[in-house]
Amino acid sequence: MVHIHLKRSYTHLIQFMVVNGMSSAMNPLENAMKGAAIFSKQVQVFTYTVVYLRYVRDQSILNVLFPLLLISLTRFANNVEATYFDVETSEETGLTLKELLAKTIHVLQVLFVVQSLYAVVYHYFINLESDVCRWVYGYLFTDILGEFDCSLRGKTVLFVLDVIVLLCQLQVTTDRLTRLDNGRPVNLQVFPLRKYGILSILRTSTTGLQTEDWELTISAPLRSSDSGVISSRTNSGGFNEVAYGSVR
Repeated sequence: MVHIHLKRSYTHLIQFMVVNGMSSAMNPLENAMKGAAIFSKQVQVFTYTVVYLRYVRDQSILNVLFPLLLISLTRFANNVEATYFDVETSEETGLTLKELLAKTIHVLQVLFVVQSLYAVVYHYFINLESDVCRWVYGYLFTDILGEFDCSLRGKTVLFVLDVIVLLCQLQVTTDRLTRLDNGRPVNLQVFPLRKYGILSILRTSTTGLQTEDWELTISAPLRSSDSGVISSRTNSGGFNEVAYGSVR
């Protein structure tokens, strides 16, 4: 009896050590995911701030609408991914969501191209005196925006602001497509993140892309606390023949 009791105690001790060891190992991962989620939100706030500064500079409506529309669309794409990985999402719905995500990425690419072309045309035809320098009253950021010496460096300020807005949009798009709101990383097979970084959205090929040709993977299911789980959908639309809670 004493031997059995000691054996059970030893087994419980081993289980306790394993569980605590796994929890300790997961802490850095959880912290990294939280940090990534916070960073993504900070970049988004910074983007809105720069867009506002850009609008204050010359009151250009289209230069505001393009970034806001694009950021809203990235939010939609992120929601599609979250729904895709929801354990309550059926296989048939999963295929539809993949198709919708591919179309959303294609629209994002078109928006980036259209916005860039519009910016080039805008800077080519802009008239500082009539389009920019006349807005000289009521500004909150006079020293930053430089309206008191508009004719000297007005175009430079506009160009710098447009470049910053574009880079911020690329960063927000990359974050939204490769991470869920909680910071959990998503691997989008058609998105060459490791090779092109924030320019991946411009290098993603979506023309003629079929839902069976690519996969979405995630480190763990959206509604599970199990660690070390990889969830994905295969060509048939199922969950890679690995049940939630198992380890690959």
